[in-house]
Amino acid sequence: MNGRDVAHPLCPAQGRPEMYGLGIRCAFYVQWFGAVIVEYYDEDDLPDVRHLGAFLSAAATTGLIIQIARDDLETIDIYLVLLLAIGTFFFLIPIYVWRVLTRCNPNLDPFVLSKERHGPVYKYLTFLLLVADASVGTWFYTSHLPQLDRDCRQYAFVFGRVNIEEKVYIAFTAIFYICILIACGCLLIFTPCCELRSIIDERYWSRVRRVHIALLHTARTLVGLAVFGVLVAAIELTISWNNINHVDDVDTLSQLIPLFLSALFVLRVWVLHNVNRQQASSSETTVSESSPNGPENAQVHGTVPQWPPQAYRRSLA
Repeated sequence: MNGRDVAHPLCPAQGRPEMYGLGIRCAFYVQWFGAVIVEYYDEDDLPDVRHLGAFLSAAATTGLIIQIARDDLETIDIYLVLLLAIGTFFFLIPIYVWRVLTRCNPNLDPFVLSKERHGPVYKYLTFLLLVADASVGTWFYTSHLPQLDRDCRQYAFVFGRVNIEEKVYIAFTAIFYICILIACGCLLIFTPCCELRSIIDERYWSRVRRVHIALLHTARTLVGLAVFGVLVAAIELTISWNNINHVDDVDTLSQLIPLFLSALFVLRVWVLHNVNRQQASSSETTVSESSPNGPENAQVHGTVPQWPPQAYRRSLA
């Protein structure tokens, strides 16, 4: 804590429960955590949870832009809502960094090996959403914060407590959001190049290959859990450090509706996953019992070897 922090008291913060109340925050937390868990168990069900995340992010981004245009939000309000809006994309940053480090090697690319698939509409809309969030973040750290001249202080989270008007913090975070915008531009240019390398080498159809894929899958889950923990800590600690009032109650429709929708949506995906797994298990048992020579001699149609059930993978033709 520097001398400026000691000299100035905390800025009063009344909070905006309709923007980031406890019910709304928990709706985002449920979706973030649900996406990590569903991705670990069965990627076939992941698109539904991703769509929920895109919907929540779009709602937060739209509300944030409208309130900024009306000049109805305080500095700390913009900071918190921006974290909620862009949080779902933070889970993808380590994957894109990995793609760059591996030079889009299809045998090491989580997007190529994953069974998760999305249509072009989802991809384009989420891309525009990310650009909008990164643009708001760039404006916030390059225009809004540097112009503040207050006799009070507020705190932000950077793996610890930091004054939100600290010049080093503002510069670092502004560069971060600018880099996201640059990365979005690079995606438009280099994604076709990565797709040209999306043919998986058939020589990797081996036990070593399957173990390698499983390790990548586990690593992605662990990274997702780490990102989830950091995001939740960033939001909740910021609220605590700045003594923000009236945002820890779940007693209105604006808090209950998003929380219930998010929780029920993730629960529905989980229930359907278990039902489908039980049905698949029953079908395999029926086929094995109907085979006269036992399950090891049951007839398998097709010539392409099948991926193991827990493999984190799909092959592109």
